[in-house]
Amino acid sequence: MKVPLWALLLMLANVNDSLAVDFQPGEYQVESSLPAYAMGQSKQVIDKRCMQINRIGWKVLSKPECELISSTEKDNKLTYEVKCSGGEIGNQKLRIELTVYKDHFDGDIWLSEKDKVVLSGKRVDSCSAVDNVTTTESSSEKSEETFLSYVKRKYQNLDMRVTSSDVVLTKDGRSGHFSLSGDIVPHKKPEIDLSAEPNKDVRAREIARAFLEDEQVLFDIKDLNEIKEYNLSTDKMPHGEYTHINYKRFINGVEVEGAYIQVVVGPSENLTSVQASLVAIPLAAYEAINNASLSENEIISLVEADHNEQDIKRYPKNDIVKTFKKIAIASDPYVIWDVFYRYVYRINAFTGEIMSKQSAITKCW
Repeated sequence: MKVPLWALLLMLANVNDSLAVDFQPGEYQVESSLPAYAMGQSKQVIDKRCMQINRIGWKVLSKPECELISSTEKDNKLTYEVKCSGGEIGNQKLRIELTVYKDHFDGDIWLSEKDKVVLSGKRVDSCSAVDNVTTTESSSEKSEETFLSYVKRKYQNLDMRVTSSDVVLTKDGRSGHFSLSGDIVPHKKPEIDLSAEPNKDVRAREIARAFLEDEQVLFDIKDLNEIKEYNLSTDKMPHGEYTHINYKRFINGVEVEGAYIQVVVGPSENLTSVQASLVAIPLAAYEAINNASLSENEIISLVEADHNEQDIKRYPKNDIVKTFKKIAIASDPYVIWDVFYRYVYRINAFTGEIMSKQSAITKCW
């Protein structure tokens, strides 16, 4: 039987007082769907939908075609195995685990062994006439409140005078900047014995990595392999050494424009500062990054053809600095060439279209 996924609140129904599952038509309002580990416990409402469960109409991700492989029921536990093909999530198997109570339900959609979406909702008397009613609470004020309540609860020694966030939740993930300051102790322990490691830089890297792994949801990182260290430096202060580790995000080797994380490990080998710029990247960008694009030599030829005689006289070839960087961006065409060559260009990496061109004098480096 093929069903549109995310509709897979399949046959969720009334439950009697003994908590046994009773597959009768019922209506539930989904109150929260969060990509989650720790943040899955947040009460923030991201997506509200109301559907008759037996109509199989509730969607979370996109609109792929999915086939129900198996379903099991035990007491008030429902488990589904689903195989999906096509759509934005590609070909993969998913596992849906739901616990149904008399007036509400909780559940997980496992996209992989480590990647899941947490669901919760309540039973209602009747749904709206509109099958899918979506309200996204992603204002800066709401996101700030959620962010601060989360970090204050998890880290007791933050300096809230300088801890801030303008992160908002978009349909493609979290976007914005945040800054933490204080004595931040990672909840996840490093994988090595720090006391046995003489190299301070190695210890700092392990501490920072443990924090990143523990806070994948906070950083909205599904694959930590996308986060690459590009700089490490140490400041010697009167009361100790501070190691600054800077990371950038790469997708299939292409740097994501504007995405970075900076972690500072202090003398006590706890984090003293974390700053990050999060960029919400849609699934379409992942597909685009894997497509063939114009080479650097092709871009050079294109840019040189754009220069006239006056440009060449004004900026002699031997006197200019040229830089060419292919980068990923969050909007169509998703991959561009960022070029500094007499002018500053942004060029569609697939078509060669010059998207913008400005005087190199206005470029800040």
